[in-house]
Order: sequence, then structure tokens, then C-alpha cells
Amino acid sequence: MQKTMKAAVWQEKGRVVLEDRPVPTIQEQTDAIVRVTRSSICSSDLHIIHGTVPRARENVILGHEFTGEIIETGTGVKRFRVGDRVSVNVETFCGECYFCKRGYVNNCIHGGWELGCRIDKAYAGNGYGVEAFTAAAEWGLYKLHLSRVFAKCFKENQASFKMLSACMRKHGEDETFFYFEKLV
Repeated sequence: MQKTMKAAVWQEKGRVVLEDRPVPTIQEQTDAIVRVTRSSICSSDLHIIHGTVPRARENVILGHEFTGEIIETGTGVKRFRVGDRVSVNVETFCGECYFCKRGYVNNCIHGGWELGCRIDKAYAGNGYGVEAFTAAAEWGLYKLHLSRVFAKCFKENQASFKMLSACMRKHGEDETFFYFEKLV
């Protein structure tokens, strides 16, 4: 595997450079490495470049809207496999704070717009499973035009329970699983 990758990096107000950055490695058992196949620069990136996003961290990799292919997974990843195509949402949110309750999840005091603003996408590994679950559910609802999406997780898997609870409604449980759903 290659040791470095090219990245568009915001260095300071008005300055973006193309740099070689280390290819990410598995840090936690629940990590997955995604080879980015398509990335987009959006207006949020332009705001960072112009210095109008106070939360933005200098030397962060831009291009937070992306899709790709899983090329490696940690031993704790059970739902996704090498070769799976995935898309990523840049926001994490609690759903409970002042901003989340009013629909401004990008300003969540416990998360918000982190990826590509303060956290390099290459090293996210910090709660972005919620975005993967959300993206998958919304893809089913809005791209496939399903009226309902279901998910389940083992009761002992607290990480999955937390991720699913953040993006779907708990629908029930049995001896083994918690069940969730998301409706249009």
C-alpha cells in the first residue's frame, strides 16, 4: 500500500496547497479506511478558505463531501466489508442541545461540522458511524424512494445502539436485538 496521498490542505486565510499526507491506518477496532473516489469542494470549503469559519483548524484537509470504497477494516467492523462503496456526512450531532433541537445540527455543541473543518477526513474515527448510518438510511428513503428503513443491533453493542439512536427512532426490542426505523 502507498505511504502517502495527495490532499488539498487549507493552511491559512486565502491559502490552499496540495500536500502529500500520510495514508491513514487503523487506529481502533471499529475504524474503516476509505479510499476516496470522488470528492467535492462546497461553499463551506470556500468559507474556510476565506477565513470566515472561526471553528476551522489550519492545516485541515478540505473536500469533506466524498464517496469512496472501503479498503481496510478493523476487527470490530462487522457491517461493512472491504470493497463496499460508502458516502460520508460531515456532521456529528447529539440531537439534544439548543442548536440540534432547532435543526441547526452543524452548530451542535457536542459535534457539528467537524470533518473537513477541524478533523481531517483521513483521521475522523470519532463518531462518524452515525453519519454512515444516517447516509445509508437517507439513501434508502430518498434515492430508492422507500417509505421506511429498518435497522437492528445486538443489545450488547452499545456503540451501534448509540449511533442508531442518533439517527433513527427505536422501534422495539427482543432478547437479542434493539430495532430501529426511519420513515419518510
